[in-house]
Formats: sequence, structure tokens, C-alpha cells
Amino acid sequence: MIKEKTGRQRYILFSVSGEASRREIIHSINNAYREKYNDEDIPWLTVYEKNYGIVRCKHTKKEKVISLLNSIKADKKFQIRTLKTSGTIKKLKKEINNS
Repeated sequence: MIKEKTGRQRYILFSVSGEASRREIIHSINNAYREKYNDEDIPWLTVYEKNYGIVRCKHTKKEKVISLLNSIKADKKFQIRTLKTSGTIKKLKKEINNS
């Protein structure tokens, strides 16, 4: 069943090398997305713990968001690398807990 308001979502697991707070990750993702794309569908950081994060986005924007995340290098302080994509957040949370 597809929720009409939200539509189909994808969750992207990423790792962060270097030191970064949740706020810094959010600002980096939002600023990079606004600079690169001119639409309202900004990816949403849902989980950030143990240098791993999960971003939620629309399924049609998945490839854009993956390339965007891999391109983020915030003043050489930290770098983001995508690891896995899923249709459910539960599977990706298991990945974080297993690492």
C-alpha cells in the first residue's frame, strides 16, 4: 500500500569518516542539495549514530541523493560515503547495530 501524501520512500545508509555532529551533517546535506538541485524534495536525515546515518528521500530522487552524498566533503573535516539503500528503515538500522 502506497501512502498518497508521502509516496514511496527510499532509505540510504551512509558512513561518516571524520568528526561531525548531527547538525553539521544536516547543514551539509541541505546546503549541497539546494545548490545542486532546484526542487523542494530535500533529503531528510532520520538517524545519525556511531558515525552512521540514514537519509530518507523519494524513490525517484534516490540516484541524485546518492551522488550528492558521495560528493560531500565539508572543509576536509568529514566525508560521507554511501553504503546501502533499502525500502525500509528497519533493515538499515540492523546494519548499524551489526557494525
